[in-house]
Amino acid sequence: MIQSIVSNIRHIGGAIQYEKSDGVAHVLRKAMKHHSDATENSSPSNSILHLLNKSRKTLHKQLFSERAKEIIARAKLSDKKKITAALIGNSTRKLAQSFDYIPLPLAVNDLDNPDRLVCNPKEVKTTTMNYFKKLYDHSHIPAPKALDEHTFSS
Repeated sequence: MIQSIVSNIRHIGGAIQYEKSDGVAHVLRKAMKHHSDATENSSPSNSILHLLNKSRKTLHKQLFSERAKEIIARAKLSDKKKITAALIGNSTRKLAQSFDYIPLPLAVNDLDNPDRLVCNPKEVKTTTMNYFKKLYDHSHIPAPKALDEHTFSS
């Protein structure tokens, strides 16, 4: 699909070149087909060049969309292969992301009111810091339970 769109963009480019050269330039038959289609659909308000440029612009948008779909499909396939390989016993090393820097999230839930969303960057930072302080706080360690004599007897 992508190759077809790129081919059509090139052919329309040839048709534009043919129109700008007043029919002197030598172009491919497919470019001439695009030119003749534009000639049939042209009107006093829409020139041939305008129609060809509009068609090329539309094709560029389609090309962008198709490339985005292809990139997402390939990423999903790659992830699927990595997960399948891990499930059949291969290394899970490829599943781990190794980033030097992980940015702060753009929004987090408030610690006191989970229904409230914190979006201000300074508040997000403070909330995240408080969360980890609370998570790794060792000042409130529960006292160990007393062991009974009968615990170890059989």
